[in-house]
Amino acid sequence: MANHSINISCELSDGLRYHKAGDFKAAEKIYKRILMDYPFNSDCLHLLGVIANQTKNYAAAIDLIGRAVGINPGKPVYYNNLGNAYRDSGSFDNAVLCYKKALKIKPDFCEIHVNLGNTFIKKRQVDDAVCCYRKALEINPESADAYYNMGNACREIGKIKDAVFCYRKVLQINPGFADAYYNLGNTFRETGKIDDAISCYEKTLEKKPDFAEAYNNLGNLYQEQNKFEAAELSYQNALKIKPGYYQAWNNLGNTLRSRHLPDRSIFCYQKALELNGDYAEAFLNMGIAFYDMEKFQEAAACYDNVLKLDQTCPEAFNFKGIALKSLGRHDEAIPCFQKAIELRPGYAQACSYLVHQLQQTCDWKGFKFFSSMLDDFTNQAIMLGEKIHEPSFINITRNDNLQQNFVVAKKWCKNTAKHPESAGAFLFDDRKHFKKKIIIGYLSNDFRDHATSHLMLSMFGLHDRNRFKVYCYSFGTDDKSRFRERIKRESDRFVDIRSFSDIEAAQQIFKDGVDILIDLNGHTRGGRLGICSFRPAPIQASYLGFPGTTGADFIDYIITDRIVTPEEHAPFYSEKFLFLPHSYQVNDNTQLIAEESLTRKDFGLPEKGFIFSSFNQTYKIEPLIFNTWMNILAGVPGSVLWLFTGGKASEKNLREEAKVRRINPNRLIFAEKMPKDKHLERLGLADLALDTRIVNGHTTTSDALWAGVPVVALIGRHFASRVSASLLTAVGLPELIADNLNDYEALAVQLAENPERLEAIRDKLAKNRNIMPLFDTPRFVRNLEKGYAAMWDLFLSGKNPQHISDVGVQNLEPLQY
Repeated sequence: MANHSINISCELSDGLRYHKAGDFKAAEKIYKRILMDYPFNSDCLHLLGVIANQTKNYAAAIDLIGRAVGINPGKPVYYNNLGNAYRDSGSFDNAVLCYKKALKIKPDFCEIHVNLGNTFIKKRQVDDAVCCYRKALEINPESADAYYNMGNACREIGKIKDAVFCYRKVLQINPGFADAYYNLGNTFRETGKIDDAISCYEKTLEKKPDFAEAYNNLGNLYQEQNKFEAAELSYQNALKIKPGYYQAWNNLGNTLRSRHLPDRSIFCYQKALELNGDYAEAFLNMGIAFYDMEKFQEAAACYDNVLKLDQTCPEAFNFKGIALKSLGRHDEAIPCFQKAIELRPGYAQACSYLVHQLQQTCDWKGFKFFSSMLDDFTNQAIMLGEKIHEPSFINITRNDNLQQNFVVAKKWCKNTAKHPESAGAFLFDDRKHFKKKIIIGYLSNDFRDHATSHLMLSMFGLHDRNRFKVYCYSFGTDDKSRFRERIKRESDRFVDIRSFSDIEAAQQIFKDGVDILIDLNGHTRGGRLGICSFRPAPIQASYLGFPGTTGADFIDYIITDRIVTPEEHAPFYSEKFLFLPHSYQVNDNTQLIAEESLTRKDFGLPEKGFIFSSFNQTYKIEPLIFNTWMNILAGVPGSVLWLFTGGKASEKNLREEAKVRRINPNRLIFAEKMPKDKHLERLGLADLALDTRIVNGHTTTSDALWAGVPVVALIGRHFASRVSASLLTAVGLPELIADNLNDYEALAVQLAENPERLEAIRDKLAKNRNIMPLFDTPRFVRNLEKGYAAMWDLFLSGKNPQHISDVGVQNLEPLQY
């Protein structure tokens, strides 16, 4: 028998109070108590169904509210909430039927028009949804929900102005509507109005401080602006609110990676993957972090994990290719880049790396096509003012057009080394007071067993310590080599900044009082021009590592000479020229040449016959110079060409190309890498070295000359193609420089056929090595110091950087051996 002592009205009122306060258990208890006495009370059944829907028990919700509808089919609110339950369970067609039944009973029910519109959005019927929201606004022009949802719909179909109008209407009606600020911020972000988006996210967080997604999106915007510390704080705030927010862990990892903190970034990616093991983006980014640490095998494994999850991810193929090429597996890298382009035909970065791998493997069949494609990508980006994806280094290896080299460098530098919020924060007024010693800071990734250190090794210890202090800042691997140890020993201060972010490194350099900062990497792999972009030193210069302009407005000078950069090249450089009097390239006059009595037989060379050599990296070999080399072999019977191996793929391709040119492929002989002193002894077995064309030998040419082997070179149109001409001039052998390929070919053949003439040149080289400027390291250092002093004098006088020449000093005593 029913307990008629229950006051249904009062009990329902209590239940609703708990319900609205979010205490579902208390409300449910009251509703069930009423139903024990009044099992057909439709309001209780309906409200229990609403609680079931709110707690995601959709089947129970549909059953309970359906029973309420059956008892009392005239209440539109029942149909409305039954529609909500169907919609939330994914049964959109049933939801639409319920809302339409509700509107038949009450056509002016504003909330139902909104809910019907939201369901149409789920069904991807956006135009129908907009019609519903408009109906709702006809009924209630002050409906914030209707404007909010119509704004979302307009944003989805690209009606951005309408979306912005709707969100602003919401905020006029309800200034505390946090989600409206958030989605308005999303709209501004998508349309590139970054400052407006940031303002909206900040407003969102004022209204709703625990809105983790707003912190995450705010962090993304700071990340785009290179405001890495602000981004990091935003992501950390998001994770305090929502520790399981795996996307925020991934984004925090990206920020830490951008700050050159790969170890910490990997921790973040691992946290993201703990939370979502199928999160391909975290694997992808972790691979990039491992790559930054030069852990290429681990990077490749990450990209394999991405591809297990998604075989259609072009980024995974692209980055796997980058890892493989860094492991020297060039032939495996090529199909990865090709697959990336197949999946995304406009993938300019993958195209640029593919082109370089085709260069590395001397695979010229596809090179012309993909190089042309890369030109189109690069030129289009320049024309549209968009980001360029062709690295400056790759550009100069295939293109000797100074104008394009300059534009690409400027664009690349702008994209990769810009810190607008902090640049220019360091002040140097106190530096203009008298200083006894100028502090020179050398910044490099290559203080290790690397060509840059091979050239510079003696330089650090030869600086005049009465006038200069020498600080070295290393962000490369500590390989424990004799090169690194000697540089550390002969520097006044050696700082390992590999774990420093760009701003932290800049702060250290400023704190140390560096007066002239010399960047030794430029746009080569691992370079960090971002450190220089903060201007931590009053004078900044580019030297040695990159044969061309940085395109950076924060680099004042490039250290050069009049051969690699004639004065007429100045319009294509962002830097002013510091002209050294001989060659710009320093050389180590203490390099040891092994004495192991190596023979031709040791390297598979013929006992008789002329040996041409070119130990340049294979990417420098291109069809025009190879044609010339094959012509030379054809003109000198019995001769061979001794090359440095670029791997099995390049060897195979070059032999096939020789065969096409009717040269026996066995006349190409390939040499493996050796320790430097043994390599220099090995070089002496060659009769004559042949230089490459678009990118000359740099260290390679110096090595041949130091080993006593003359080099035939071609002078080109840009820095990289004029280096050997500079070196040969500085060693007193300008007669080995050709102006065109015909002369180059004729000179090489003549020297091979005229042993007396070649021997005279070899004798001249042996003599000049001891008396000419190229290998006179002390004289080079004195000249360089005179250039540094001229830079400093200009700074002290308050003048802007300007071209500097006439820095030569009188000849020092000849070197003694």
